[in-house]
Amino acid sequence: IQWLKVSIPRSTSYQRNEPSHAMVVPLPMPAVGGGRPSELAMSWRPWMCGLLIAESILCAMRMCWLLDIMGGFIELLCVALGWFAWKEMQMQCVVSWGMLSFINGMFDLVRFIDIRVHSSLPIFANSFKYNLEQFVVLANPILMILSAVIAWKVYKADASDDAGYGGGYGSSREREPIQRPGRGSRGSFETFSGAGQRLGS
Repeated sequence: IQWLKVSIPRSTSYQRNEPSHAMVVPLPMPAVGGGRPSELAMSWRPWMCGLLIAESILCAMRMCWLLDIMGGFIELLCVALGWFAWKEMQMQCVVSWGMLSFINGMFDLVRFIDIRVHSSLPIFANSFKYNLEQFVVLANPILMILSAVIAWKVYKADASDDAGYGGGYGSSREREPIQRPGRGSRGSFETFSGAGQRLGS
């Protein structure tokens, strides 16, 4: 479990040496390994790559065309983490990418709903530019939530496979007992064999 420490000031005034309260929020993290991923988890790489390509294009349009610098920068961090997770295929990175994508996608979805509730314009109109803007705003949270779903699928596939978490951790090969050298060929030695000897004879 990871812990998030949040400092809460007593008042809104920014006074020097002002004491503050500290609130600790537990952040649960699944147990993941750091080894080689399983073959079943690797089969999800094309889906991850397709989502990341689409998110990269929408992120560039969000920053350069819609001029949503803050939202685009947060999405850029999420996409960069996703590309790193896709390249390394470490379960810790995949889970972190999924959690960040889910949080960012939910914030973008709530923002879209808030804009539509307070706007009298339809979602799509006869203007191509307006429709493209609405498509970018709507597609961003959908792709982010889909990325979280794919990350969860990769994690579950790696956990359910014989390779275990991260590949090799807890695998069937590691669960086998350690064999001594030459155990396959026992030779001529056998326990409790041969003629008995009397002491003192």
